[in-house]
Amino acid sequence: MRDALADSRKNIIDYLPLMLIFVIFAFALTDVLTIYKIGGINWDFIAEVLYAKSLLTLKFYSALFGGYLSSAISYGNAFYFEALRPPLIGVLMAPFMALGDATGIPLYLAFVLLLLLASLFYLSKEIGISPLLLALLFFTPYVIFFFLMLNGSEIVTMSFLLIFLGLLLKKRWESGILLAVASLAKYDSLIFLLMLALLPDKTRKRAFAAFIITTLPWLIFNTIAFHNPIYSYLVSAGSFSEDAQGLFSIHVIAESLKLALPDLVPAFLIVVALLLIRQTQAKRSRSKTKNDYRHRVVLASLAVGLLGWLLTAISGSLNDLPREAFLIYFGIALALGLAITDLSKLPLNLPFGKDLHAYAVGALFVPTLGMLVCAYTSLYTSYVFGTYGSTNPLWETVAGTLTSVGLSGCNVVSNNWVYLIYAGVKAHYPYYYNTSIQRYPIVFFTNMGSNSTPINFKNVTSRMNFTNFYIAFPKNYTCG
Repeated sequence: MRDALADSRKNIIDYLPLMLIFVIFAFALTDVLTIYKIGGINWDFIAEVLYAKSLLTLKFYSALFGGYLSSAISYGNAFYFEALRPPLIGVLMAPFMALGDATGIPLYLAFVLLLLLASLFYLSKEIGISPLLLALLFFTPYVIFFFLMLNGSEIVTMSFLLIFLGLLLKKRWESGILLAVASLAKYDSLIFLLMLALLPDKTRKRAFAAFIITTLPWLIFNTIAFHNPIYSYLVSAGSFSEDAQGLFSIHVIAESLKLALPDLVPAFLIVVALLLIRQTQAKRSRSKTKNDYRHRVVLASLAVGLLGWLLTAISGSLNDLPREAFLIYFGIALALGLAITDLSKLPLNLPFGKDLHAYAVGALFVPTLGMLVCAYTSLYTSYVFGTYGSTNPLWETVAGTLTSVGLSGCNVVSNNWVYLIYAGVKAHYPYYYNTSIQRYPIVFFTNMGSNSTPINFKNVTSRMNFTNFYIAFPKNYTCG
C-alpha cells in the first residue's frame, strides 16, 4: 500500500511541471480567444487574413505572372495584397482561412500558441532551462497581446528564432534555415544574421548558404512581381519610417518599455532574491565560473536584439515599437531563465537546498498566472486595443450607410480601408491607382484610421456628416 502511494506521489511530482505548463497554456489560449470574441482582429491581422485569402485565389497568381501584382492592393477588388508584408504569415494562415473566418482564425491563434510552446520545449533541451520556467517567461499577457493579437508575425518569428538558437547551441548549419524562416515572418529578424559569427568557420559558411537558399524563393517572387529582388524589404522599411514620432523619441521608447517589462518583473524579483541568498547564505567559491557557449549565445541574442530594437527606435512610433520589442523580450527572458537555473545550482546552505529551483519556479508561477487571470477579467470591462477591432459596430454602420445613400457596391477611398474591406466594402487606400481620389467617394474617419496617408480633398464639392465619419463627394464622382 505504501509503495503504491509512493509511486502515485512520484508520478504526480514527475508530471507536475507538465500539468502546470498546461494550466499556463490554457489560460493564455483562453485570453487570446476572449480577445478575439470581444474585439475581433485588428488592422494588421486583417491585412494578413486578406493576404492569406488572396493566396487561395487563382486571380492572385494570374496577377503575379501577368505582371500587374504591383497594383493588386486595389486591383479589381479581386483580392488584397500589400507588397510590404513578409510572406510567411499569409502562407501559414492560408490553410486555416480555407475553413472560413469563424473557424479558421481561432484555430490559427491556437496553432500559433502551440508553435511557441513547441519551440520552448525544443530550446529547453538545448539550453538547459526547464520548459516550465520558459513557459512562465513567455506565456504572458504582453506576449499574447502585442506579439500575437496585432498581426501574429512577432510571436511566429520569435518562435522560429528560439528554434534557431537551439540549433545554434548545437552548432548546426541548419540554424541558417530557421533564421531565414524567421525573417520571412518579420524582416527585423535579419539582424540576427550577426549571430552566425558564433559558429565555427565551415559551419558558419554552410549556415549562411542555407539562409540564402531558403530566402531565394521570396527574392525570385519579388523579381517576378516587382522587378527588384528586395523590393518588399525596401517598401517595408519605408512604411515603418512614415509613422515616426521623431528620431529616438524618448517618450515612445519609455512607453514601449513600460508595456514590455512588467511581465518580466516577477522574474527579475526571483533573480534578485537568489542573488541576495547567494550573497548572504552561500559559501563563495574561489574559482570563477567560466562563461560557456550557451552563455555567449544568450548574451549575444540579448545584445543583437537590443541593437535591432534601437535601430527600429530611430523612427519608431507607439503603433510599432511595443511589438518590435520582441527583439529584446526573448533575449531578456532567456537571460533571466538562465540566471535562475544557474543560481539554483549553486551550493547553498539553506533548508530547502537543492530544491531552490522548484521554489523559484513556484514563486514565479503565481504572478504569471495572476497576470493572465487579471488580463482575462479586465477584457470584459476594457478591450485591450480600444476601438480598434473588427467587431466594432462602426464598420457595419458605414457599410449600411453607404447602402442607404445609394452607394452600395461602389468603390470608395478611405483612411480605414482595411477594416472596410473586411466588412465587405469595396474600399481602397488613399493612393489608389491613377486619380481615384478625384473620382470615388471618400469615407473619412475623423477620430481613427491611418491619418499618415492624407487624402486629396481639393475636388470635393459636398459631404455628408455622420458620427465618427463623413462621406465626401468629389466633383463628377463615379461609383466605379
